[in-house]
Amino acid sequence: MMEVANLELASGEFDKALTSFKLALVEKPNDEEAKTSYENLVAYNQVKQVIEDAKWDDAITKANNLLEKDSLVSSMINELKQYVEIAEGNKEQQKNALEKIEQLKKIISEKKYGDAENL
Repeated sequence: MMEVANLELASGEFDKALTSFKLALVEKPNDEEAKTSYENLVAYNQVKQVIEDAKWDDAITKANNLLEKDSLVSSMINELKQYVEIAEGNKEQQKNALEKIEQLKKIISEKKYGDAENL
């Protein structure tokens, strides 16, 4: 089962690898390699979830924490780096959008009060 799991992991089939590592842990509950890989995949799925939930700071933090681990395969490293880039880009866009909204609120407020003075 470990062989299958490692092949799935290396090829970027993370959902399948997660299931395979889980099965490997049923066979050998104390297998450190299986535990580590399973935990990494669970953490990877958490990164995906916070990306989907548009929680950019959480995504950046979780992805960077996971990237610090030596036990990651290159396919996972590449995916995580892409998630960091996506989260950072979306965080910047969100910040810019909020700034524009605040500017519009200020303009509307000034316009409203300016018209009231002319009455």
